[in-house]
Amino acid sequence: MYRLPCPHCQSTASVAASRAGDRMPCPSCGEEFVVPKLGDLRQLHGDTPGTANAEPAGIESAAGSGRSLAFVAFGVLGIASLLVAAYCGVRWALIDVPYTTDSHLAEVATLYLESPPAQLIREYEQMEELGIDMAMPLRYQVTADTRREWGLNASVAGLVGLAAVGTLVVLGASRKRGDEV
Repeated sequence: MYRLPCPHCQSTASVAASRAGDRMPCPSCGEEFVVPKLGDLRQLHGDTPGTANAEPAGIESAAGSGRSLAFVAFGVLGIASLLVAAYCGVRWALIDVPYTTDSHLAEVATLYLESPPAQLIREYEQMEELGIDMAMPLRYQVTADTRREWGLNASVAGLVGLAAVGTLVVLGASRKRGDEV
């Protein structure tokens, strides 16, 4: 609260910072007067020592603590995401896929060329009897799918980490700009 003299009767009135720039009636004479803007109001004496600047400083410290909390949260998110991306990337790099579909088909074609005709006839009869649908994918396909999943996880975690680091840079720049003002 600020102490403001009435321009009509010179008695003092207590004014809150939120009333800056408004019109208010004098508690003594009842005449309306304009409350100065906040910059001019801050130069006046408060009702009690140290209260004149208490409200604006509280607002600034709340905004500063919110920015600090966001800075820490994005920092933790960025570090955690980049660690997860590194772990997934290492797992992706360590998985070796021995075959591709093309190399597997080339190997089967070579084996069919070297197999005796009687064995090929038995395999054909089994395919007619049991069908050619596979119950499960081949082992190299499962390994290739697992490797692809680790790579996808590494990419997503890396992008989240980079976004968090980019946000940290923006928050850091706004902090410096806020300190200069």
